[in-house]
Amino acid sequence: MNILGNILALKNKIIAEGPGSPTAKALKRKSLDAISGGAREWAIYMKEFAQTPEELARLIPTDNSADNADMNDARAYLASKGACGTDTVTTFENGITEILDQPV
Repeated sequence: MNILGNILALKNKIIAEGPGSPTAKALKRKSLDAISGGAREWAIYMKEFAQTPEELARLIPTDNSADNADMNDARAYLASKGACGTDTVTTFENGITEILDQPV
């Protein structure tokens, strides 16, 4: 798995786009929908950070990581960070680390 790498790649894309990043705006909307919506909206948001079915399963989580407190914290950070837009993108991965890439 390379979830952290996916997060960093998206972060770099947003930074490259600069202020008013369309990627950041779309991510913000998906993040807010994920936080206030249901499982469907959560999965739509988390697809932004997954390139494989296994990575998506870890993020939504439908793998065996749902009871892992550290991974749950990282998923919560990931959901909340997306709502911040371009202002805090430089710290997007803070609170996430490589925990989501680790075996359960």
